[in-house]
Amino acid sequence: MKLETKLKHTPAPWEHLAIPHNRATSVQYEIVSDDSMSIAFTRESPWEKDDPEADMNEANARLIAAAPDLLDALMKATLLLKHAHDDASALESQYAVETAIVCRQALNKAIGETQE
Repeated sequence: MKLETKLKHTPAPWEHLAIPHNRATSVQYEIVSDDSMSIAFTRESPWEKDDPEADMNEANARLIAAAPDLLDALMKATLLLKHAHDDASALESQYAVETAIVCRQALNKAIGETQE
């Protein structure tokens, strides 16, 4: 099963990096892809270890980096649900198992949880 579409974004995988910036008074988050495309944003205020705003910026960087994976998972899940609507046995297929795994991996990447 494949959902046909023409995607215009930089292909996955994307990863995020937190880099001390401006003499460690702020943190620059970079989202980088395999083909060296990058997106960066900087938290300009002083960085402190248990700062809720720093946690929010880290979560934002994770979410941006997970976007291609989330899009892929949503496309696969949409296709699976379309086929399941026509034939309930599609939910028992190997594709259904693989789709569930892809969805869980994308969500874990977005929220920063490790695979269990």
